[in-house]
Amino acid sequence: MIFNYLIAVFICILISYILIHNRLVKHVPHKDDITSSVTPTSGGIGILIGFLSFYLIAGIETVYPNFLISMLLIGLITIIGFLDDVYHIKNIYRFVGQIVICIYFLNQFNLDFILLLIALISSIYLINSYNFMDGIDMLATLQAISMLSIVIFLTDSYFQMNLLVLILSFSFLLFNFQPAKLFLGNAGSYFYGMFFVVLFNILYFYDNFSFFTICIIYTVFLVDTLYCIITRFVFKILSLHKSVHILKAFILSTKYLFSTRHVTHNYQKMTFQSNNHKQTCLYMILYNLILVTPLAYISHKYSDMAFICFILSLIPYIIWCMKNKAGILES
Repeated sequence: MIFNYLIAVFICILISYILIHNRLVKHVPHKDDITSSVTPTSGGIGILIGFLSFYLIAGIETVYPNFLISMLLIGLITIIGFLDDVYHIKNIYRFVGQIVICIYFLNQFNLDFILLLIALISSIYLINSYNFMDGIDMLATLQAISMLSIVIFLTDSYFQMNLLVLILSFSFLLFNFQPAKLFLGNAGSYFYGMFFVVLFNILYFYDNFSFFTICIIYTVFLVDTLYCIITRFVFKILSLHKSVHILKAFILSTKYLFSTRHVTHNYQKMTFQSNNHKQTCLYMILYNLILVTPLAYISHKYSDMAFICFILSLIPYIIWCMKNKAGILES
């Protein structure tokens, strides 16, 4: 079994090396980007192929019902991300692809319409929030490592799968450490987003993890993205409501959210201020370690405390966002 892990790591590192030295897919920085240099991207392809190769070598075991389908869907959405890195696919096509893939995955749980809709919205949010948060060196990779470590700490369910992605994440971090030689790209953020969609749903439906425990594990990306979206939306409406009808202001503000770049997240504000990716990532890791992990443990062990723990995990990060004026574009 150790041999299979080593092969997966070797493949991940090999593909990352090829992407770096052949510069097959490049990220050209926008004027608002924190990173200013042209950098190879789409490193998520290496993680995906390492992930799939492990099970091709070890044999497809039934980790849970429909495991093979879930693997293929993770692969498919990663390929969509890779194609977007290369060809810059229109947002609407990527969004439709995400919806189709998530519905296909969620159908295995035989949900009624309302639950399916809630699960679908949550899944689409998770995938895209992971993409929004992949804006500085190391952060998205370290967050995956943090969340997987918490899950492994809480349960031994799906240990082999979680350990595999954890090891592959550490392998990719060799190239993603500041200054990054390789970015995850949309291929990587989509891989992680869909992987956690799969993991969180099977933990909820098959292992009796509460919804609040899962939200606690995802606190950093959940709050950072949601706070930024709500703040941008509210400020845009307030700037328009005096000049246009409230309904038109709502429509224009919604369009604004989907048509403009996300450059005002809390983690981006912190990094712009310090010009230090490592410092921002360290703060996020400490938040996960000191606050999120114990609250997730209490929530999982004592289900009647889950909601209180969830609120306690949110409040400090919301205050943090307010302090840094996240979501507000300052001139």
